[in-house]
Amino acid sequence: MKYIVIICVPLLLLVGCQQKEGHSTIKEVSSDSVTLRVIVDRVDTSQIKLHTELINMGESSITISHADPLVGAVVGDRMTRPDIVFSFVGITKRLDANEVYSYEKDTIINVQSKDKVLYAQALFTIDGDKKALDLDINLDEVK
Repeated sequence: MKYIVIICVPLLLLVGCQQKEGHSTIKEVSSDSVTLRVIVDRVDTSQIKLHTELINMGESSITISHADPLVGAVVGDRMTRPDIVFSFVGITKRLDANEVYSYEKDTIINVQSKDKVLYAQALFTIDGDKKALDLDINLDEVK
């Protein structure tokens, strides 16, 4: 019995610790062959970490031109949507089929208890055609 406890307790601790990790909130929105993916992790009660990606889901290469930031993000309540400020500088990137592109480094955003939604928006052109992808993430879902 003693040996069973010695074997089971560390195993249970190991499994329990692994289950606590990996609680990222991942949301995606697509238009044509391009997908915007936003990954959000809670750092603590007043901060979230944001990682954004643009993915060419098509079978051929495309050329995108985008603003800085590629994906803008702000938090707020459900009644008002704060503005996202873009500086269009015409950054150009060729994306091969199934290539994932992340222009910005991961960002830490301060949140308050009144903030309910993370708004994310990507503005870019694909071979000259203007695109805008919008995504709303309920902050209550971010663990």
